[in-house]
Amino acid sequence: MTITFYDIPGPLPGKAWSPNTLKTRFALNFKNIPYQTTWVEYPDIQALYTTLGAKPTSTKADGITPYYTLPLIVDQSELGKDPVIISDSWDIAVYLDEAYPSTPRLFPKGTKAFQAAFQELWTDTFIGFAAPLLLPRTPQVALYPASREFFYRTRQEQFGKPLPEIEPQGEARAKHLKEWEVKLGKIAKVYEQADSEGRYIMGNEVVYADFVAAAWVKWMKLVARKEDWKVVDKWHGGLVERIGERVEEYVKLP
Repeated sequence: MTITFYDIPGPLPGKAWSPNTLKTRFALNFKNIPYQTTWVEYPDIQALYTTLGAKPTSTKADGITPYYTLPLIVDQSELGKDPVIISDSWDIAVYLDEAYPSTPRLFPKGTKAFQAAFQELWTDTFIGFAAPLLLPRTPQVALYPASREFFYRTRQEQFGKPLPEIEPQGEARAKHLKEWEVKLGKIAKVYEQADSEGRYIMGNEVVYADFVAAAWVKWMKLVARKEDWKVVDKWHGGLVERIGERVEEYVKLP
């Protein structure tokens, strides 16, 4: 038996593009755990949960409406036992460490709190600035037609405006990029300390935080306008490119 990993397909090389599901793909490949990928379009995710009898990942902003997301895994590795069904990339990573203790650890002892703090810092310094530039391009660049309308509609509900309108233009765009460069300096300082001790965020040891950062960088590299990528790639000595390159070997498809 093996793990079934549910991911969102796209027309880009390798199909995989979603930063949230890439985190899980990185983790499975790093641990060398056998798995198979099942591709699910956005409009079919809720039905998948219903079919599997899985609990919603969380609730929407109203605190009531169920929220169904990918990644999701179904682990049927123990014969005679009910399959384990888990969603949310962080929860999946924690489970993989617990269920497969003989594999390389995503959270070495004593690092989980640091990695959680790093993830919050990464959200503040990278994701919050990248999203307005990348989300409007994602449907046409990274999704098949079956998912595009769903993506546009649900993001309009989330932001309260049509998706293209969240992307800054002209002087606002230049200001946005400048502010991002300054903000990303916080992450650059963290990596300066890490680089003095090794290749990864914890030195010479790959941990889940490396995959968190690399997954979002991968999304940007796949989806961003070329001119935006060229600008960001120059910041802080090419920091963003290096973050992605360091774990690129783990993005392989099964």
